[in-house]
This record gives sequence, structure tokens and C-alpha cells, in this order.
Amino acid sequence: MANGVFRISASPHSPSRSSRPIGRWRERPANAARQGQPDRGGLTMFSVVIPLYNKREFILATVRSVIAQTFADFELIVVDDGSTDGGLALLEDLDDPRLRLISQRNCGKGVARNRGMQESRRPWIAFLDADDLWFPDHLSELARMAALHPEAGLLATAYGEGTDPTTIVPGGESRVRPIAYFREAASKIGVVWSSATAVRRDVAREVGDFGPWRTGEDLEYWARVALIAPVVKSDRVTAYYLRNESSEMAQVYREQARNAQPQTLSVAWPSVAYLQSVRLKLDRTQRRDVDAYIRMAAYLSSLGRMVAGDIDGARSMARQMPGHRLDRAALVSLALRIPEPAIRLALTARQALRRSRG
Repeated sequence: MANGVFRISASPHSPSRSSRPIGRWRERPANAARQGQPDRGGLTMFSVVIPLYNKREFILATVRSVIAQTFADFELIVVDDGSTDGGLALLEDLDDPRLRLISQRNCGKGVARNRGMQESRRPWIAFLDADDLWFPDHLSELARMAALHPEAGLLATAYGEGTDPTTIVPGGESRVRPIAYFREAASKIGVVWSSATAVRRDVAREVGDFGPWRTGEDLEYWARVALIAPVVKSDRVTAYYLRNESSEMAQVYREQARNAQPQTLSVAWPSVAYLQSVRLKLDRTQRRDVDAYIRMAAYLSSLGRMVAGDIDGARSMARQMPGHRLDRAALVSLALRIPEPAIRLALTARQALRRSRG
């Protein structure tokens, strides 16, 4: 330990997956939250896990946003995934005994997140990416949610996004409710977002590790959790997604623009691949909600590829939409039946209109 900071260097643990069959989680007694009042006697302490890879520009502000939490009962685990920019060194002078630094060779964000979970010692594991921020009441809100809904396996708050967190007014409505995850994600895929979530430790043990994919590993993990444990959502804004050119998604989008993209929905979306593999094990209500989720994924993929000018890819994704209903997905699918020259002409006109509006 140096300056109150624990540091560990070792090889990462090997990822593992739970082999338990799909089924409802063994719910905890829900007698804690009578008349909307949380049970303050419950254990609501957090392990905060931050995977770090070449985020020197952001990591200090991210860690400070954790240290500044009004709910102080947590441990903070930063797993450096073989960074080469010296970002980890910025944290070594922070004098806080709750901070633990772990170094490993570069294995990817999912493996780094798994390592942090395996090193964690608290009942709840809260996630934060190295270039995102928490507002001071984030852990306090998660603790309140866990106390109100002790049966929950996954907690998620609302969040802001952009390039300047000072433009966001945190807080706001604090409605807390269980959600039908797949049904709500079918309308808004980001209803649960990594840096605004916490998973109960015993549920994490049940579902296993995050997968090895570069993107979509979080959505696949939420899908596995949502099939066995209740998901609880707060409408209070407590976190901030900082959009920047060095973000993982920005890098992936640039690479996809240069290279051929996968034409199979299950390759583009690990969560879809998982849900398709277990669909026949689900009850009727679960299948209906899962099909709506898969339809949404096909819609987003086909729309994104159409806008990018990849008409063949867009049509391929549209053909993989399950179900038949009159919705925005159907409108995109219908638009893709127009001859390709007409589609490209419409896209060119759209781009010109957007440029004229500045």
C-alpha cells in the first residue's frame, strides 16, 4: 500500500460462464419496503469497478466523481487493462484507502470488468467506465433503490449524455420501479446503461462473466441478468455519458465505416445471439418481449446501415426482423423495398438538408 492506495499486479482470471438453466431468481423477501419506505437495516454497500485502458485524459475526473459520493461506504477497484498512456500513474497519488489499483495485460474491457468483479468484496457491484462520470448522489440513489426493492438483481438510474456535464441538471424525478427489461429496451435500448448500473453480487455469480466482445458485451450481460432476476429503474439522473472521439463506440463506428460490417444480426448483437439460443426455454410473455427486443435490434441495425449508405446490409438486417406489426421497424423495412437509386437520392437530399441547417 502506497499513499493509502492498494495496488495489485497479476494475470487476469479466466472468464467463466454459468451453466445453470434459465429460470426465475430465488427472490429475497420483499417485506423491507412497506408503504414505499426503504429498509435502512439492509446491507447496501458497493464495490465500484472501473476498467481502464488508455483514458489518461479522463480517468482522474472519473475517479474523483466516485470519491465525491455522498454515500461513502464503498470500495473502488480500478483495473488497468495494459494501458500505455500512463493513466494509472495519475491515481497512485490519491490518498484514499477505499481505492485499489490492479494491473493486468491487455485482454479487453469485458475481461477487465470481470477481474474487478472477482476482486470485489461488497454485496453490490456498481460499474463505471473510465471516461464517464457520476453525480454526487449516484451511490446514494442506488442504495435507496436496493433498500426499497431487496428482491432486485440489477439496479439502473437515468443518465445524461453529451460533451459537457455542466449543462446537465442532475437529480430530478426520483420514481423507482421494477421494469420489464426487454419490453422497455425494445423502445429504448439504453434504458439500462453500464455506468449507471449495479448488479447484486450473488446474481453476478449466478450469470457468470461479461463476454469477450468489443461492443455489446454489456447488453448481452443485462439480457442474462434480466431473465433470472428483477430489474429496478430510477428516473433520477445520477450519471453522465461523456461523448468523445476516444470512446470505444466512436472507434468502432469509424472502423465499421471503413470495413465490411457483419450481415447477421446475431453477430452484430451478442445479446440477440444469446436470446435466440434460449428463446424456446422462455414462457410466452418472455418470448413476446424478447421478440420485440430482437425486432428493435434489427430496426436499429437496418436504419443505421441505410443512413450509412450500406443498402444491402440494411436490407439484410431488415429481413431478420421477427414478427409483423405496423411500427417504425415496419416503415424502415418498407422503405428498403424502394429501388436503391431512389434510396440513395433520398439520403443525399437528407444530408444536404442537414448541412443547410448547420
